[in-house]
Amino acid sequence: MGHKPITRDKTVALASQSDRRLAPSAAASWNDVCAEMKERYGWTPYVTSAWRDQDTEQVRIFTSRHTLGNHKGKPGYSTASYAVKTWNGQQWTLKAGMANASVPGTSPHGAGIAVDAGKDGRSFSSFTDPNRVQFLAVARAHGWTDTTGRAVSEPWHFDYEGPADKFPTTIGEKMLPLNLASANKTPVVGDAVLVLQALLTARKHYKGALDGKAGPVTRTALGAFQSAKGLKVDYLVGPVTWNRLLGIA
Repeated sequence: MGHKPITRDKTVALASQSDRRLAPSAAASWNDVCAEMKERYGWTPYVTSAWRDQDTEQVRIFTSRHTLGNHKGKPGYSTASYAVKTWNGQQWTLKAGMANASVPGTSPHGAGIAVDAGKDGRSFSSFTDPNRVQFLAVARAHGWTDTTGRAVSEPWHFDYEGPADKFPTTIGEKMLPLNLASANKTPVVGDAVLVLQALLTARKHYKGALDGKAGPVTRTALGAFQSAKGLKVDYLVGPVTWNRLLGIA
């Protein structure tokens, strides 16, 4: 399944690793996973790869692992079911011993909803690694899955199945402030609202439609979230409320 790539300005940095970025909802969920892992087990998951630029990094990865042409079954090439892929109208074959790589423009990494993860600076190398078992139990509760990772024999790969891959997202910091104070009378519309609704959904304060239109229901959900976090209930999404939504502070 392909995923629509997003640009860097539509991602946010992770709380535990500022050099790694994800789409806003996925980042919020990941920050929660890290916080829970630290509290329960005393260690923080390490991300070796998150969002990737599809025109540069994903192209580099794909072309380094594949050779142009259909060579499946020949010495030096993978025999996996996913070994042969089509990119730009041409077939490419995965080299033997290489990890799978998505066709540029289709990777969940490009959509900002996937991580390659592990512990202590290294990716998980086994599905039975006790640390991975601990991590997956927590991550699943926050919307992460290893279904794709298992399908391509990558114990380090995890996808976020929350709302981040179901609508267009825009960068958080650049959409601020988002003012819903009068939304009960005059709806606020836009991609920024979609992001807010998704984050409020992840925080279990919003159960409405992800429609990018903030009216009384979205406004009430925002106020309830601010109240629950001990913030001033002003229905204004500024830097403090934004960071709380992401689980950073």
